[in-house]
Amino acid sequence: MFIRSLSKNLSLEDLRGLERRIPYQKIHDSPTLKFYTNWSIYDRYIFSEDDLYKDPYVKSLEDLYERVAADIYYLGSKVEILSNKNSHIDVRYYPRKEILEGSVREFFNIPDLFESKMILRHLLDISSGLYIDIKDSSKDLLKIYVGGSFKNSHLSQHIYIRIRDSVKSKILFIVDAPEDGMRTLFNEFNLENNAEATIGFVMFGGSASYNRNYLSLDKGSSVRFFTVIFGGEASTLINSYYLNGERSSVFSRSFTLSREDEWIHNAEQAFLENIDTESRIFMRGVAYDDSKNIMRGYAKQNRDARRSKASVDVQGINLGGRSLLVTAPFIEVLSGDVDEASHSASQYTLDLDAEFYLRSRGLDKDNAIKILLKDYVEDYISGVDEDLQKVFREYLANSFTS
Repeated sequence: MFIRSLSKNLSLEDLRGLERRIPYQKIHDSPTLKFYTNWSIYDRYIFSEDDLYKDPYVKSLEDLYERVAADIYYLGSKVEILSNKNSHIDVRYYPRKEILEGSVREFFNIPDLFESKMILRHLLDISSGLYIDIKDSSKDLLKIYVGGSFKNSHLSQHIYIRIRDSVKSKILFIVDAPEDGMRTLFNEFNLENNAEATIGFVMFGGSASYNRNYLSLDKGSSVRFFTVIFGGEASTLINSYYLNGERSSVFSRSFTLSREDEWIHNAEQAFLENIDTESRIFMRGVAYDDSKNIMRGYAKQNRDARRSKASVDVQGINLGGRSLLVTAPFIEVLSGDVDEASHSASQYTLDLDAEFYLRSRGLDKDNAIKILLKDYVEDYISGVDEDLQKVFREYLANSFTS
């Protein structure tokens, strides 16, 4: 059985018992991040196979299609492909039973099942999956919308994306907020030799969401990954880049925004495994009100990563009140022959004199803050791929306005 081959010959029942004992986050990940992350929120939502016979909650489809223009809509147990411009891709849908029986062998090849309780929960509660094969290059932006939730339960969605040799691709994910439930979304990307990908990922937190992006890069492949995260009651996004092939590279740029009593746990981590590999991690965040915004950037240059380059830069603005902002960069160097290994962290508060000046000219506090943050947000957007800038600017502008 597929589940046994994944889990060192453990049965489904064995994994259920193990899942109850494994923590959500191991202490070596960072005591600071563990202390400030309330993982217990995820324990409220328990999956039942009865949920599979229900339609996941989605707001009116007509309103959805007007609100979000996408090529693929992945709504839990339902997939809609509305565009005919994507002849260069194949899309296949798999229900829970076929995944657990091993109908699609590519699923779960990258994640370490025993790294976190949530990874095991995602596998054991898997609802459905998509397999997307990008066979040829295209200048068009492939837009994928992910939504839906089971009320007071757990909706687990999984996507595997294969980008073939020397193919160039641009992908945008819009991951909507779950309503009164928990959603886990795991994306596995396999970039074959000399493939190039530009990926945008916009995530809305909602009640409880846990998202993982795993990217495996073969020889000469490269990825530019741009992220915007809006907080929810419990919002986690962890992006992991595995630079397995020589001359593979990743450029990651993320922006997180938390307000009221929301919390965000965002981690960007790169594992450089081969010669002449390069990783650039650039993280920015803003914390309002009573929220928690936790950012962790990590790069590991392993023994075979000769002549590799790695940098981690984590920066944020704390808007005061009782908000918490954590900026935590880490770098681990195991090779004695690297060209660069650097990390930095910084935190800022708003210029109170400038805020006072703007408010004295008739602006309320929210609009004064919006003006003062404009350059900070624009600095992030200016480094984003041109095809994604309009989308990111629109979502961020709407968020600051609200």
